Amino acid sequence: PAPTPTPMPAPTPAPTPAPVRTSTPTPAPTPAPTLAPTPAPASGGSCTPLDVDPWVSGSLVECCASTEKVVGQWKGTNWYYLCKASTPASTSPTLAPASPTPPPAATSGGRVTTKLLEWNVYYGNKDTGKMARAIVAKLVPDIIGLCELTVSMTEMAQALTTASGSRFQVQPGHTGWKGYGTDIFYNSDKWEALEGGVQTVGCSSRQGNRAANWVVLKDKATGEKLITGGIHLSYCEGGCDSLHECELQALYAKLEEMKKKHPSAPVVWMGDMNRNMQATVMRNLVNGSIGSMTTFKADDVCKTTKSTHMAGGGAIDHILGELGAFKIREGGSTGQGVIGQNLEGSDHFPIYSILDFGRR
Repeated sequence: PAPTPTPMPAPTPAPTPAPVRTSTPTPAPTPAPTLAPTPAPASGGSCTPLDVDPWVSGSLVECCASTEKVVGQWKGTNWYYLCKASTPASTSPTLAPASPTPPPAATSGGRVTTKLLEWNVYYGNKDTGKMARAIVAKLVPDIIGLCELTVSMTEMAQALTTASGSRFQVQPGHTGWKGYGTDIFYNSDKWEALEGGVQTVGCSSRQGNRAANWVVLKDKATGEKLITGGIHLSYCEGGCDSLHECELQALYAKLEEMKKKHPSAPVVWMGDMNRNMQATVMRNLVNGSIGSMTTFKADDVCKTTKSTHMAGGGAIDHILGELGAFKIREGGSTGQGVIGQNLEGSDHFPIYSILDFGRR
């Protein structure tokens, strides 16, 4: 079972049996644009008016009378909710199917678009329904990485399925608690899981054990493969490069192992790093170096400039992709969350990336 410490207001925990947080010493960032800019409800209103996102405040504000929340591609390619008239005449774009249809048979390769979302949901957060609804509020990702998730993986997958209309499953190889990593959930209508696992890292981690997660997925439509996973690094006030290098080396040992078994599959991984991208360990990482370990170069495929923690400061949650393997369509903060307030029980805010990869 997960440790049960007394949390403190910070990006990660003070040294107790389980993580709590301390704000990251980075300058206040420039806010990133939201995925689907929609007007907020009138101040003090008790319901969300027509054609406004009921989740725009970060929490659900029910639609006004004679309207209902409907998820769809209302602008561009993003999926999100708007309040729409509760009549058959309501004009709507292509909506998420209530009963997903089987994907087409795999071809001999092709271009794949994937939508990834990462969120540290906070270890004390037990409401799977609220978490799932927040995850799909701005877009419906097909790969989700959650840090500090301490509820049943199966229940979380079911909540994601209910909230999204897509069939989500837990990554393979998740046989129980191994430490704080990045638990992967995937849309099984789009992806087939080939293999995966979770492993406790053999480091002197702080505030509880840390874990490396890895998964190999195959796109059902094209047959293209993708390696994903992640980790939640220890919190160390002032930094602890050698510890973070140890934890990252454990993750990368598994990612490199999967690359050897699936050489055509690019890597994209995510997690709460407790470091901003300007930290030495992160700069070295993107350049292909983790302490004495040499590995593939990476790119920050999220590139959020907005704080990912309610205490403010810079982004400490990241999504990293193998350099040159992906075309970045979109990325950054989902626009959810307000500094000084938790988001549906979490002290972090979600980030996302929409990427293209595979043969043209």
